[in-house]
Amino acid sequence: LGTAHYLPLIRKIPFVVKHSSYFQMNILSVKGIISLGLITLSWVLEAGVIFAVVQMMGMQLGSMSLLWANSMTIAGQIFHITPGGIGTYESTMSGSLTLLGVDGKEAYRAALLSHTFKFLFAYALGAYSFIRMPLHWREMKDWIGRVTGRTKSSLHSKERKEDSNEKSFIL
Repeated sequence: LGTAHYLPLIRKIPFVVKHSSYFQMNILSVKGIISLGLITLSWVLEAGVIFAVVQMMGMQLGSMSLLWANSMTIAGQIFHITPGGIGTYESTMSGSLTLLGVDGKEAYRAALLSHTFKFLFAYALGAYSFIRMPLHWREMKDWIGRVTGRTKSSLHSKERKEDSNEKSFIL
């Protein structure tokens, strides 16, 4: 998309113009560069999980090969073939490892194990966040109201009308 801005024919398409300017304004800013750096670091750390799993299983693959396998796995999750992307990670990871010369069963086992470790980390961090920084229902309603454009009073207006109807019926 960044290079599309410089191609004369593509540059005239409104969608490309809009997103190209967004790309230049945000991604090429200091915050954008920092974000891209953090994304790159996260991919390297994810490849570290795969590296640890491969080492535990006794396979010998280089760090660049595993970084490539991880990148292919992430890229493979862009287009889901199955509902919700079920099995996309495992099939793409095992396919990438197989291309690197790993036996198919061992590649699938490594994919399952690495994905398990990643899920365990995500759930552990989520549980820690839930315990350390609890989010109350009222606060979530306020956030949802801000995102959807509804005010706090409009979120509760239906409840208030029902409450008033019940009160009038009781009276």
